[in-house]
Order: sequence, then C-alpha cells, then structure tokens
Amino acid sequence: MRALLYPAANTIHRPLKDVYADKTTIERCHTQHHVRAIRQTGEGAWVDYHQTLSRVKTLTGRARDGKVYDEFRHPSLDEVVASGPLQGPVPNHGHLLWNVRTKTDLGDHTRTGLADDPKAAPYFCFSLRADDAAGVRATASTLPLDVLLLDLTRLGRMRLGLNWRQRVKDLTTRIETAYRGIGVLALTDDPWSFDAVRFDALAIETKSRPRVRRDPCPSEVVFAAHSAIAASGTTPPAQWRGCERVFVEGYGGDLVNEVERLRALAAKATEANDLRGAETARQVIGRLRRAASLPASLGAFSEYVREEMGSAVAAEQVAAYRITTQVAELSEPGSPLSQLAFEDLNASISGARALQEKVERTTPMSSLVETAARRFLGSSSKCLFVFRSDLIAEVAYDDLVSRIPELEPRIESGMIHFTDVPGALDIASLPDGERNQFYRMILVGPTRAQLLGWMTKPWLPKEMLVLLDLDTMRAVSRDAQRLAQYEEFEPFQPRLRRLAQKTLETSSQLGGLQSGSIISRRRPRTSRSP
Repeated sequence: MRALLYPAANTIHRPLKDVYADKTTIERCHTQHHVRAIRQTGEGAWVDYHQTLSRVKTLTGRARDGKVYDEFRHPSLDEVVASGPLQGPVPNHGHLLWNVRTKTDLGDHTRTGLADDPKAAPYFCFSLRADDAAGVRATASTLPLDVLLLDLTRLGRMRLGLNWRQRVKDLTTRIETAYRGIGVLALTDDPWSFDAVRFDALAIETKSRPRVRRDPCPSEVVFAAHSAIAASGTTPPAQWRGCERVFVEGYGGDLVNEVERLRALAAKATEANDLRGAETARQVIGRLRRAASLPASLGAFSEYVREEMGSAVAAEQVAAYRITTQVAELSEPGSPLSQLAFEDLNASISGARALQEKVERTTPMSSLVETAARRFLGSSSKCLFVFRSDLIAEVAYDDLVSRIPELEPRIESGMIHFTDVPGALDIASLPDGERNQFYRMILVGPTRAQLLGWMTKPWLPKEMLVLLDLDTMRAVSRDAQRLAQYEEFEPFQPRLRRLAQKTLETSSQLGGLQSGSIISRRRPRTSRSP
C-alpha cells in the first residue's frame, strides 16, 4: 500500500509518535511474513520490510547511553511505515524504526534499505504540502500509488485556504488522470466539510447545455464518533442524548444584501481568472460577518483588549475584523474588478464601509445575546453560553455585566456559564451528574461547520438556542436537511431534522422582512422554561 497524503505539514507525525505498538505482536506477525517472503524471488523489498520490523523483539528500552527508557521498549506508529516527500530525498525521520535505530543498538543490524526506497518500498506514505501541488509531475510508471489521502479536517482546510475545495478538486483530477483507478480517502471532522467534499470538491460534473450538472461522487461513508487514534477495546458505545428542542434566532438586512453583492463580485473575478480579487472579496465577506457576530460592538471589543492586553495586541486582534486593506486592494484602478464591474464594485464598497461603521457602535448579535441573557436570568437550571473563542467570551461578559447588573451574581454562582468551544467540550465530557445540570446551550454566532459539528456530539443539553446571521442560517438549513438523509448518520438524524426545520422557519421569517438596516428576529416568549 503506497499512499499520498495531502495537504501535509510537519505536525502530522506528532500524534503517531505518542502511540506505541506492541513489539511482541509486531515481531510475531512480521517473522511469519519474512519466512514467506524469502522463499519468493524478486521480493527483496518485502524481505527488508518484514525483517526490519521483526527485529523489534530485541528492544528492551536500553539506549546507547546505558540507561533504560520506556519509549524505547516498543516502536511508535510513526516508525512502522516509511514516509517522505513526493519529490525529494527521504528525511532521517522517514526511515523504518528511525527513532529506536538512532537511540539503541538496533541500528547496528545490516539491511538492504529497500523498504525505505520510495520507488521500491511496498509500504510508503508520501506527503505533499499545500503549496507544492502545482509542481506535481508523478506518473504511475515512475512512482506507483494506490490511494490518495485527503486531510480535510479543520487544520487541513486551513493549510489550503479559503479556496480549499477548488484546490482539492484540481489535485484529485490530476492524480486520478495519472493513476487510473486510484482510491481516494477523505478525512473530515464535521458534517459540513464532509458534505462539501462529496457535492463540491469531489463532485462529478456532466456538461449539458445550458449548465453543468454536478452529482455527488460515488462513495462509501464511514462515521466515527471519536477521533482517537487508539482506544480501549472495552470502550462502551456512544449514547446519544440531549438536543430535544432547538430554537433559532438571527438577523439579516443590509448584511445579507452586502454579502450577496460581494459574492457576485467574487464570481465575476473568478470568471475573469482574477483569483486574488475573488479571494479578497471573500475575505471582506468573512470579516463583515465575523464583526456582525461579535457579542459586543467592535469599539467595545477593541477597548477591552487594549485595557487587558495592551495597544499592540488590540491592534492585532481588531485587524481581523477590519476591511480597510481589502477594500484598498479592490479599489485599485488596475484591478480587474475595477474594470469589469466599476459601478457594482463602488456600490459594494460603500455598503461594506457603512456596515463597518455600524458595528463600531453596536452589532446585531449583541442585541440577541443581551435578550437571551435577560430571558434566562431567573432560570432554575444552568445555562451554557458558547462563544467562538475564550477572548470573545470575556468581552461578552464585560459588556453584558455593565448593562445587566443582575447577571454577574448568576455567573459567579455558576448558574450561567460563559465559555468557548473547547470549554463546552470539556463540560460535555464530565460525568452525567455534573453535565446534566446544564439544561440549555446557547451557541453565539457559530460557523456553519461548528453548528453542524455540534449535532454529532453524543451528549448535548436538552435545549439548544442558536444565534446566527441569516446567510449562515439558510446554508445550515440546506446542509442539515441533506445530511439527515444519510443512513450512516442515523444516531443524530433527529437532531439534524430539528435544526433544518427551525433554521428554515426562522430564515423564512427574516427573508420576508424588508428593512434599510440590520434586522433581527427572536423567538416569541412562551411560558417560563426550567
């Protein structure tokens, strides 16, 4: 099995170094295969591979310095398969048993080294970095490959950038052209990216006038509730509980209109092969939506960070919400968009600047969060407010306490809890007696990937309130409805259906409203819940 991993990075080997394989099991398996391989002709690489791994039986933990180390009693998973870049020499840490060989006397044994040769090794994991994909020249005749591994987890997508779907599509097309029949295995960590891979990045396009038909690629779906590389064989199956009621509140108005204009500009830039202009337009979209989803005004956010962390840190943090640089790039006289859609570009830039000025004073999300906090002040059960980051949670606390004095004692008593996503996951991992005290969860401005990802968590509070913008709401409704049709997602299909229904209802209400400013819609007040 010879695999190509994309996009690769130096950090991909770290988890493998922390998991050790039992030397007795490895020795028993590879000794038997070694006996078989030496009886065959032309099996030199197989002989070297099995012979090398069968020698792990000699590991005692004793290093060359005479001391005994536990990490040298067994090989790690990073050492049992050779690895290296698709183009270039194999690094020292890419050879079989590279760590124990350099630290123990195992390196004194002679071998042919064929199991480390990229062209001859029966098992080899090639790596390809995101920026090196354009220079790939491998073919089946020069370098055989059996499977393409796509790391499309959050970190993998970040390495590829905003245009990750197109980059994955381009590389996959080239690899499948060069290697007919090669298998493709895509690893995702949330339902949204899984859906985007099947219906976009790896979709099958059929050209038929007047448009191109896109069908999901033929595939098999494997769902794992946990991401651990290794787990105990006695681990009980996941029990899906919570999320019995879902409520959705949001806002739209000028923000949605501006996002639509910017998307149209990005599409025009892409058609004109102006990839930089298209990416810049998408960056403006992301920053406007991110600023609007702050639980406090951008001015309050900047002031809080400056007081707590200093002016330099504040400038760096606030820069992620500013659009000054991106607007300047789009406005350059020589840019393709300035020549192709001058009037549309100017109108969009004016709208973006107006929205930026509004969020300096207040954001639509701050109003929704304040209303939710007031609504649950008297709740007899705990409420969990989940923000995008710990810093944003702190800003929300500082801003809301100044407006709602009664909130601070509720937070200090633990009845209302402000946290970020990792903090909420820690609460979800607590024993039932502790986590079940949280009756409801309020997700404040989650991304589409984060919101759909929450649906896959085995435990959730009984009630969930989601606060988000209309554009994300519409996308989540479509995604959740489609994902609920997968049989492999049967454990959380009811959650997806509830989410799809509620986001559709709220987006329909918001979409039917016309206003000259950012608008919001909250769920009607009902009888007091627990």
